[in-house]
Amino acid sequence: MAKYIVCMLLCAAVMLLPGQYRAYSQTAPVLQPLSDTIPEDSNFLFSCGFVSSQLEDDCIPDMQPSLSADGFTPAMVILKIQQLLGMETDNQVAANFILYECAFPGPVFKAVMTRGDSTRYILYNRQYLNKLVAQNTDWVAFAIFAHEVGHHFLGHSFRNQALTYALSRQRELEADFFSGYIIKKLKGTLRNAESGIQAVDKHPPPELEAGCSHPTKAKRLLAIAKGYNFVNQQDASLNSFLNIDSLVKAQGIEQLLNRTNQLYQQQKFQEALDQIDKLFDRVSSNQLPMMFNNRGLIKLKLNQQMSALEDFNEAIKINNNRAEFFENRGHLKTQLGNEINIKEAQKDINRAKLLKQQQRVQ
Repeated sequence: MAKYIVCMLLCAAVMLLPGQYRAYSQTAPVLQPLSDTIPEDSNFLFSCGFVSSQLEDDCIPDMQPSLSADGFTPAMVILKIQQLLGMETDNQVAANFILYECAFPGPVFKAVMTRGDSTRYILYNRQYLNKLVAQNTDWVAFAIFAHEVGHHFLGHSFRNQALTYALSRQRELEADFFSGYIIKKLKGTLRNAESGIQAVDKHPPPELEAGCSHPTKAKRLLAIAKGYNFVNQQDASLNSFLNIDSLVKAQGIEQLLNRTNQLYQQQKFQEALDQIDKLFDRVSSNQLPMMFNNRGLIKLKLNQQMSALEDFNEAIKINNNRAEFFENRGHLKTQLGNEINIKEAQKDINRAKLLKQQQRVQ
């Protein structure tokens, strides 16, 4: 419960923010929470829920194996999804998990990996799921479970990186994209693919998104639609989701970072954002501050000031000795206005000047 309360307080603390910026680097927000890293769970090494990261520990006492695949059951839904995966790819990650029930009340749908033996599960509340299906159609179950399978298939549980709220939201959109693709392959309609998001309507509004683990409803629906329509692209397959790793192996991370810079210079900002988002888990820790700074600059071009501020904050949190990080954040706060931001902006500008002076002396 403590973790749920923390997330809610963070969401409530985020304020919606209404220059000049240092040029995008060619080398490889508002008061932030005390830490933008999601607290680790004592039982699960990895955990992503369908609408929140709530109450993982409380599910443990109620976990029990799901019923076998007779009639319309979650096990049957999972089996159909796994059969589809088996037909399209040799990747065995998605099939390697256990379906468990959790009687804890509320919208419990989770892809998790336990600590210790690193067993992977998909957890769900049968009573809550039955209620959703009764109010909608069977496609609700397919849409929700396809999302959870997506977390496992995309390897989210294997990444040994501290889970920030920004990274969590990125992963949720990747799983939504995956679920849209799956529903299309299962001959469902776009409305079927969207049914899970529509049925479990507990999504943060845009002004609170920066402090929450899940994106807005609009962003999730867009990701699902992209995945659904991706099926129609030439040579589209589930292996396409893993192409970024193949590119890293074939071209190297530096070449892909240079490609991101080229897209920025060509003013293809959405493409640049899509590219850099995929590279965060592949770069070294020394590259991360500049990655956050560069992504913040890209987001500014897309009028995503709130999210850009979040990235500038993260860059400074990791490395507070780069003048351009403070300059970029200071100019953004100046543009956002209000008395608090103006004062904080001046502090950033002064800090940037001091760092430049120190660099000249050295």
